[in-house]
Amino acid sequence: MASAIEGIVPLLLALVLAACGRTVSDIEGEWQGQDQSAVQFEMSLSEDGGAVSGAGTYNISGPRPTGTFQVRGTFRPPSVALLFTYDNGTRATFNGTLETSSRLGGRKTYTTRSGEVRSETIMFFRIAR
Repeated sequence: MASAIEGIVPLLLALVLAACGRTVSDIEGEWQGQDQSAVQFEMSLSEDGGAVSGAGTYNISGPRPTGTFQVRGTFRPPSVALLFTYDNGTRATFNGTLETSSRLGGRKTYTTRSGEVRSETIMFFRIAR
């Protein structure tokens, strides 16, 4: 009996270690987030072979969406690189990590109309698959 238990312990340990090192590999779904400037975002993402696409809305203030944006990028678990193209022509890059199955965090970088480059932390949370 002792030898059977001794044989199971290494197997259980290997399974636990494999689960801890596991990467999150699903970015598809509906996401909500807010950047440091209090701009709120909601977007829907699809992924096919590492290529990410989608669309969303942003809200600068108030209960209604201010505008829309398109999303293109890449996903190499857990790294995410996205380009947001807003309806007003502004572009922003997002570089981040899918931290858990429901949390995507990173930095959004963009150039203001006056030419100033800004970079802000942003966190997205999955609201639906």
